[in-house]
Amino acid sequence: MEKILLIATYIPQEREKYSRLLPPIGLLSIAAPLIKNGYDVILIDPMLHHNYMELIEDAVTRHNVLFVGMTTYVGHNLVTARELSQFIKTKSKKVKIVWGGPFATSSPELCLEHGFVDYVVRGMGEHSIVALVEHIRKNQGYPKIPNVCFRTDNGIEIGDNYFFDGDINEFYFPELSLWQEGIKRINCIPIISSRGCTRNCSFCYNNSFIGRKKWYGRSVEGILNEMEYWRDFFSINNFYFVDDNFLIDTKRSVKILRESLNRGYTIEGLLGNLSDWKPEIVEIINPGLVKNVGFAIESASLRIQELLNKRVDIEKALTFFSMFSAKNIKTIKTAFMFGLPTETDEDILESVELAYRISEIDERIRILAYIYNPQPKDDITVRLIASNHRIDFSIDLLSLSDLVPIRENFLSSELRPWMGGDDIQFYLDFIRVWYYCFDHVVRQDPDIDLDVDLILKRNRRVYRLFKGVLLR
Repeated sequence: MEKILLIATYIPQEREKYSRLLPPIGLLSIAAPLIKNGYDVILIDPMLHHNYMELIEDAVTRHNVLFVGMTTYVGHNLVTARELSQFIKTKSKKVKIVWGGPFATSSPELCLEHGFVDYVVRGMGEHSIVALVEHIRKNQGYPKIPNVCFRTDNGIEIGDNYFFDGDINEFYFPELSLWQEGIKRINCIPIISSRGCTRNCSFCYNNSFIGRKKWYGRSVEGILNEMEYWRDFFSINNFYFVDDNFLIDTKRSVKILRESLNRGYTIEGLLGNLSDWKPEIVEIINPGLVKNVGFAIESASLRIQELLNKRVDIEKALTFFSMFSAKNIKTIKTAFMFGLPTETDEDILESVELAYRISEIDERIRILAYIYNPQPKDDITVRLIASNHRIDFSIDLLSLSDLVPIRENFLSSELRPWMGGDDIQFYLDFIRVWYYCFDHVVRQDPDIDLDVDLILKRNRRVYRLFKGVLLR
């Protein structure tokens, strides 16, 4: 039988040794239609298979592998995907390399320019991947699939982006059986109940991957049937929804949560835009049903909110934190974004002050912070950065995804040309003090030396921003 090899590309570096084990849900999603169409799919996940290089070499040299598929997104996985693709080409010239995922969708030319990638699939790949594998089998010229990109004798052919516009209930369940060891380790079953988001945040990948303000929700019946199927398969009744925003359709969310409660399921976590945390949903949530809840505030500054195209009702946020705290939910999370072009200390101070107000509600609330990471086609890059700064995007540059530089103590100035050397050091120091003040998990981690006293002595800018919090 002809085989398809899918490889997860996330391999944590030493500094990321605390990273959670995450299912390669994109690969599992395209595996399902391939299996239904008669192909034998092999999944190799370096997080589970420590001899992954041996397994990859064995697969491409001893089996009739039609293509090797990898999901790509901004971060170190790009280096891994490139290295694995180059390695495979040294072992078998005939095996085709196919990249998909958010990065490949937004930047297909960067994927194809070096010659080790044969095809790029843009957007959701469940439909097009079957057409592509049939084309590879027949080996007849260039593919005539609208959202597939490839190299020709004359250069690179960039296919149109593919924005799904059908019935998402027709998709097969992601083939979680290929990742059984991972499911057992995390003791939790991932469920995709929807795709996309109706919001239009200027930094979000959905604008280029799913489509601007597009959201597709599966039926309640279909979701519950999948949950029941995998519960019986794995003998696990703990789930989590990997949606970007599970809460958009309130009635749908309420029905799923109520039935989950009736069936004795637990939900590992719920995430969604603050605007979509409606009272009907909050009322159902209790610590016996939902373990973790969260929404990202991003910024308390109205000016930065407008830049992010994400307005936040601060008082509503504080009310919700109080409600979740009163319910004694295990983990409550929120997040703030910093390091944006045009950001001022006044903008930052507003977020510091709000974080302090949140911490006063419940010191267990995790108030996370991260640094803005520009991507080639996000709205901030297109509308603001490109007119003032040049960023030479490349796989190497975009692999420097340093959103939370606590352990590595590194930020890429090439990726953020609006930051000078003093700014880089400021944000490195700022993030460390932020986590000391507002996140008990990092503060208590013996492997992270925040060294706050030294930072405050050497960096007066950081000291001025946190002085009010530290002296209270």
